[in-house]
Amino acid sequence: MTEHDPITTLIIDADHVAHLIENLYGEYFSQPAPAIYVQGEEVPRITLDRLNQYRQLSGMPVTKLDDITSPVCDRHDVTIISAMDISRGFSMAPTTPWIGRKLVEDSARDAVDDAVQYEMLVGGSCDATLLAWLRPECRNDIALFETIRDVLMINIYEPVAAFVRGPTWNIHHVRRIGGDVFIDKGDDFRIYEYHRLTKTPYMKGA
Repeated sequence: MTEHDPITTLIIDADHVAHLIENLYGEYFSQPAPAIYVQGEEVPRITLDRLNQYRQLSGMPVTKLDDITSPVCDRHDVTIISAMDISRGFSMAPTTPWIGRKLVEDSARDAVDDAVQYEMLVGGSCDATLLAWLRPECRNDIALFETIRDVLMINIYEPVAAFVRGPTWNIHHVRRIGGDVFIDKGDDFRIYEYHRLTKTPYMKGA
């Protein structure tokens, strides 16, 4: 085992809470500018202001979604949209609860940041994301803000905090893969530091 192997991992179904937030409060969030998305993805493949920089292998230009019938390359002949992507279909906006997913991930990260002893961090990324994506006219609605935060606190922050069991010196990493958030718990940071400073090999459980 190496220092990169977690002792244990908490897996959270982010989409359960993400869908709940977007179903209840989605009307209060700003939406990204229309772009070409592959179904199920959160990042656009092509923004509309750059359509003229892409071409299909068939030679046809890309002017709208229905035009895309063959793989699309950029001006450097890098494939941006493959035949498999075409089979998945396209949309002009994300079809996943991507704002909710981001809030869930940030809430988990805040719980870790607030609990660890090895870094001087104070959680706040969830609040920042929430403020960034609430529509401007909603940002001063304290009741709305607190209601959404409460959903995240009960469903994400508190379970992650219970898993971390801080204050703690155990290293934790937060990562999201699609609709799941993973919180990996590692060994004591001070053990890692000892081996790093003494340049001796680290073996988990040694």
